[in-house]
Amino acid sequence: MITYQDHGSFVVGNGKSIPKDHRFYREVLQQVASGTAEIVVYVAPPRPIEERRQEEYQKRGASIEALIVALWEKVVENRPNEANRIQAIREQVKQEIPKP
Repeated sequence: MITYQDHGSFVVGNGKSIPKDHRFYREVLQQVASGTAEIVVYVAPPRPIEERRQEEYQKRGASIEALIVALWEKVVENRPNEANRIQAIREQVKQEIPKP
């Protein structure tokens, strides 16, 4: 039996990627109808928490580069405002994307 993964607008299986609007998709449906194939819904694995957090930090202006500058300003120049702002972002992101 051939198993096709449904990715929304296309299916993948038997070494092929077939758009649902393509004529070969009808052949896939015929295979399913005859019992020689099946279509299962593809579910992407979740992205790692650290990857999701890093992406969110970047979006909100708390990149590693910004963190380094803020740390320098706080420690060397005694200006903690930027470090405090970034820390608030980090705490919020950690709350929104908690570790299990």
